[in-house]
Amino acid sequence: MMSSTDGNRNNNNEVYSFLQQQLQLQPPLFRTVPFHDNNSIIIDTETTRLQQETEQECAPFFVELSSLPPGQREHLVQVGLLPADDALVTSTISESDGDGDDMASKVQLLRDKHRQYLQQVWKKKLKAPFVSLDSSRPWILYWCLHGFDLLQETTTDGRDTPKIMNIVSNREGCNMVATLKDCWQSYYTADPPSLLVEGNEDNRQYKDPFYFARHEDDVPAADTDDPNSRQKQKQKQPSYQYYCGGFGGGPGQLAHAATTYAAVLALCILATDDPNDASKIEQDTSSDDDDDDASAEWTTIHYSTLARELLQYVRIPLYRWMVSLQQSHTGGYRMHHDGEVDVRATYTIITCAKLLGLLLPESSSSPPSSSRPVLNRPQVINFVVSCQTYEGGMGGEPFSEAHGGYTFCGVAALKIMDALGPGKDGGAHKQLDTTALLGWLARRQMAYEGGFSGRSNKLVDGCYSFWQGAALAIASSCGQWEESVTYDKDGDPWLQRYQLSCRDNKEFDLPFPLFFDVGMLERYILLCAQEISGGLRDKPSKPRDFYHTCYNLSGLSVAQHCSNRRVDTSYGDAQQTRLSPTHPCYNIRIDRVAAILDAIWTTP
Repeated sequence: MMSSTDGNRNNNNEVYSFLQQQLQLQPPLFRTVPFHDNNSIIIDTETTRLQQETEQECAPFFVELSSLPPGQREHLVQVGLLPADDALVTSTISESDGDGDDMASKVQLLRDKHRQYLQQVWKKKLKAPFVSLDSSRPWILYWCLHGFDLLQETTTDGRDTPKIMNIVSNREGCNMVATLKDCWQSYYTADPPSLLVEGNEDNRQYKDPFYFARHEDDVPAADTDDPNSRQKQKQKQPSYQYYCGGFGGGPGQLAHAATTYAAVLALCILATDDPNDASKIEQDTSSDDDDDDASAEWTTIHYSTLARELLQYVRIPLYRWMVSLQQSHTGGYRMHHDGEVDVRATYTIITCAKLLGLLLPESSSSPPSSSRPVLNRPQVINFVVSCQTYEGGMGGEPFSEAHGGYTFCGVAALKIMDALGPGKDGGAHKQLDTTALLGWLARRQMAYEGGFSGRSNKLVDGCYSFWQGAALAIASSCGQWEESVTYDKDGDPWLQRYQLSCRDNKEFDLPFPLFFDVGMLERYILLCAQEISGGLRDKPSKPRDFYHTCYNLSGLSVAQHCSNRRVDTSYGDAQQTRLSPTHPCYNIRIDRVAAILDAIWTTP
């Protein structure tokens, strides 16, 4: 990932230096446990030494801001971490109320700098070092689009429903759709997966509401040189060469579940922009004369239309490809053909299927002469549940170490399949231990730093603000709900709250608590994760990058919008730092989730 410039490092060192001078004078804010010094450690190991170094690295950022001299406060104003308020710079300690750090509520989110950092992906050509991320093109677009999207202010158009404002120009949006389209990898097959075969060898039936739906690029077997065509017709197998595919990391690269997930989410963001929004002035911001536009259509067709058309086009072949990745005997999915089987694949596939209307619930009515889709059959749920470890978290596969990223994937997949919580097993034989899960997740919040670590005895990392924070938000919905006639416990509480807010034009609290310290997490993100030149990072000693920018902002959004305002205390300027709400399961803005789930898809 791209690191800061030398000038940016000097600025960071300057801030770090003058804050460090105050460390010995004032105790850090929110210190809930003794500082890990050598006297408090029974056995000194590499793990304890790294933890000590990380705490010492974060400590200078946790001084009480009200105790800093005016000159140092002025510097924080100049870099944007405090608002331009003369009273903040000139006030003394004796003028504060003496109860805690009264300047903590003034800490700012560097919105404009973060926007400038993210939008370079579509406004400039990336520099040579990014060639190492050539297989991550959909990821880069998703990270930057979603991060930029969260930084947008929500507006209304005089109605109750918030208006989705376009975040890029039409030219930029069309180029993004074209980039993702170039990542599409397709192939033909005449052999449906065994999962779709019913009956014995003499009376085979091939039924599925989506797999055998006709696609415009399907080819009749009669038009091919398939020597087995007559035999397949005799076995009642539809005589077609089925068009299948997924998204790779770049043009000509292997279709992969992770890059397919990133591509679908990026397209969902673009597809739910407003084609009638004239707030973006069309202009070529590129200074390169040889800039290769996606097509000349950008002047006449809105990119949201192109994104929806691409999603419609890939929907059925994508379903076929996803089915081909499932193992019939375990219910687990491969990340790609002949690839590893783990819970990431289950989550990414289930998410794409849900957003594209390909995940029908058990009780839904399938089309005539069709059986229920196989993507979320009970064996799939059993596989995810079997990934839970003795610690309570989830590994990538059964009998692996519990890990924050895999735990999020497992918990979110179960929630999307409506198989999370007491009595919610989706017809499976196994059920997740949500009590152990909540305990493991809550213990991942670091007592001193306030951020999350990914595993037991590991260091804090800003990206886990989302992976662990969102997993906790989802798992928290399995706990005791407050008595409410407003929420349906069997539904999606975050979408329900969004719909209620749109209807009544006011904010609602979720009917269950969030099981982590919201203020501590917000403090870590705002003080330790922000790079003062724009972008966010793992920890203060690490460089910024698009990945950590996206997931720090996503974690901040979860902390702000999945918490309960009556019991949770926040950190920073509540209005200025407020992001748009992201959905904890899908991790795109919740208004976009609502819009894409309401989309009408055409299935022949």
